[in-house]
Amino acid sequence: MLKKITSLTVSGALGVSLLFGIGSSASAEEQNDGKISVENREENLVNYLKDVPEKTDINSAIDNYLEEHPVELKVTNTEEADNTSLDNVEDVPEYIDEQIDEGNFRAYDVNDDTQLIFTDSDTFFVSETEEGTEEPASDSELTSSNTLMMAAAATSSKNKHVYNSYTAKNWTGLTLWKAYVSGWFTYNGTKVTAKEDYSYLKRGNVSVWNISMLKSGGKSISTKTAELYVQGNASWGYYIAGQGITMQEKFVKVYLRGDSKGNVYKYRTIK
Repeated sequence: MLKKITSLTVSGALGVSLLFGIGSSASAEEQNDGKISVENREENLVNYLKDVPEKTDINSAIDNYLEEHPVELKVTNTEEADNTSLDNVEDVPEYIDEQIDEGNFRAYDVNDDTQLIFTDSDTFFVSETEEGTEEPASDSELTSSNTLMMAAAATSSKNKHVYNSYTAKNWTGLTLWKAYVSGWFTYNGTKVTAKEDYSYLKRGNVSVWNISMLKSGGKSISTKTAELYVQGNASWGYYIAGQGITMQEKFVKVYLRGDSKGNVYKYRTIK
């Protein structure tokens, strides 16, 4: 049985990918008769994903759907392509939450572990989070200088494996970038530690963004809170032989925090 991880922001943010937006999008059907709204197109995709087999890779399913239901993007020029709703936003997570509350952006739950967020550009986000069941710890990660305390911790401590991924895609089916972090939280009611097992932040194959200053790992925030994280800088600009102008650069972080009671929370940030 898998448990849904609590999100303290609506599916988190990582809204940097909105800066990929190249204008509004419209399917051939929308252009022909104007009867299919943007919301209907989003709901059609979400409903399709709800019907796929349980273990299906969601991003692959999205790609297959968009191949069968192509969407034509409207692009006029490069200037308009770079002028998106997040260009001058300082607090992206708060802004996305506000836009969802106001009905400008839309968030749909595909299942307990997957959510899609649609924006006012052609870019949308796929958030996937999974929290495994508790398992007795095979050896104590909760070290102590006292042998008796170590033995007690080893007996009562539990392990829980978690992962969180966040993918930015557009309506052509292209992946713009993806962040992924996974690892273990070990806890015993009074203390928790985190150990990363696999993480990355990478751009899509045809993305114009570059990823640098990549870091990931597990760390203790306090004795009662630990963190698994992946972070890096995302930037784009105009370069020749490594020289040029950086037009935009953002710090991106996706992370999970676990407490000493075994609760897990997911976060994303951009600044």
